[in-house]
Amino acid sequence: MKILLMLVIMRIGYGRHRHQNYEQKEATRLENEAMSLNEASLRPSGFEYSGGGPRHGQLATLYENYNEAPLFDHWDGYAIHYERHFPRPCTSKKGLQCEPIKMLEIGVQSGGSTRVWKKYYGDQLHYVGIDINPKCKRSESLDENIFIKIGSQTDAAFIHKICQKHGPFDVVIDDGGHTFNMINATLHTIFPSNTCMRTHSVYAIEDLHTQLMCDLTLPQSEQPYCQNSNQFAHLLTQLYYSMFYYWSSHSHTGAHQNSERPPHPVWGKHVLGLHFYDSLLFIIRGESRPLVRIQRGYDRIPYS
Repeated sequence: MKILLMLVIMRIGYGRHRHQNYEQKEATRLENEAMSLNEASLRPSGFEYSGGGPRHGQLATLYENYNEAPLFDHWDGYAIHYERHFPRPCTSKKGLQCEPIKMLEIGVQSGGSTRVWKKYYGDQLHYVGIDINPKCKRSESLDENIFIKIGSQTDAAFIHKICQKHGPFDVVIDDGGHTFNMINATLHTIFPSNTCMRTHSVYAIEDLHTQLMCDLTLPQSEQPYCQNSNQFAHLLTQLYYSMFYYWSSHSHTGAHQNSERPPHPVWGKHVLGLHFYDSLLFIIRGESRPLVRIQRGYDRIPYS
């Protein structure tokens, strides 16, 4: 009888333990789902979020485990932001072919990034790199759809020729000379152009801490990174305001839209979003449309 009673008590304890484990697992599952929903809200239109926390995503792993000969020189914190805003690598399903990812990267240098992006996107990648140094041509690999073009990022005719042959691009990365003049000229050439960028695409600018280093100059040309830090701030302000050019200043509750107000003369209606991180900016490109106000229900507390 005592043995039977002990077995019953053990069974009850085991049942409670299983129930506690189930509750813990269920709480963890719900927490993970909530995090996924929160992360999905950061997803640009037309792109999938590939997940992963800081330093633990697929691209971050490629950064940390890189061991090929061409030097890879990057800031580790960039990886998770690229995974958040860039198109997710496609996993080909039976009978379906993955769409190519067309990438334009300004600044090739030693060529390490060509190897990282190739590993990340695999056969899906169609990569074009631009650099002013003819030695960078060594990173070209036509069999892998990796093309290296030698020329200046400030040469609009050179850029447009590349766009006509290889574009429009899904992703553009400016990791070039990092001076404001270079950043500004390249952005003005590429971003407004439907030949250079797809309707839904992403433009990334790296190493923007240089825009706080206006007293420093490029060693090879003695050209300063910027005249003053307000230059880039002014550019960013233009991009920001171009997103809601149609709003009137009269009221946020009444006639708040002004159909006669024209879009920005350069950025037009193309800026869907701006995502700013330490030294890194993503400009989300798309077809911007005015917000439409939705009101449902009838029991209302008036504005005071």
